[in-house]
Amino acid sequence: MAEYNLSGEVKTLVKHLEGFSATSYVDATGRSIGYGHFIKPGEEHLIGATLSPEEAEKYLEEDIKSHQKSWIGGLKEDAPSGVVAALTSLAYNVGPNSPGLKKAVAAVNAGDPDGAARIISEYNKAYDPKVGAKVTNQALVERRELEGRLLRGEKIDPKEFKSSSSGVVDRVKNFFGKPTSPNFSTSEVDGNISENITVLHGLKELNMSLKSASGEKAYLDRLRMEGNGLWAAQ
Repeated sequence: MAEYNLSGEVKTLVKHLEGFSATSYVDATGRSIGYGHFIKPGEEHLIGATLSPEEAEKYLEEDIKSHQKSWIGGLKEDAPSGVVAALTSLAYNVGPNSPGLKKAVAAVNAGDPDGAARIISEYNKAYDPKVGAKVTNQALVERRELEGRLLRGEKIDPKEFKSSSSGVVDRVKNFFGKPTSPNFSTSEVDGNISENITVLHGLKELNMSLKSASGEKAYLDRLRMEGNGLWAAQ
């Protein structure tokens, strides 16, 4: 196996699962931009930048390398690109040093793709501030299922590589720190364009609770950015 794998299948999967944002946004531990690129010390210029998809892809390629570095050399040489894509997606989502990732690689090397899929399926929880603990997240369940299908050798149409990340929704929720309306649901991000329109309508409902004009402007700017992420996820 080459030191890194930047095949079209690998990049396509990560791009669509992460979604695209031309401008930076608040995430769990800082700010990110492009295809889920975390803005590191020394990259502060990206906070106020606007990236084209082509510029964002350059950061994506470096991020893929950094997320493959710890395990790609130990993966069996005949592992298909779909398997590499699934493991890269997992590493991008849970970190390249995750114990589950290491176990999944070992299972793949042992010829047990079903075992690898079972291992990664356990990484389906996200922190819910309402309950103060990690809870099962349907978006992550669906992401793990897609990765599991690739680990088992299924050939998946690139059109299925849609965003199953809750990030678009959670970024707006975390930005305002407010509860959402019934029409504002994570699951709807994974649907077709008409369902994404429903999500955007839900975001507009959230805007009704903002009191100040400055808050409204910040929200509308944010809404445009997150809306772009929704469309890019298709």
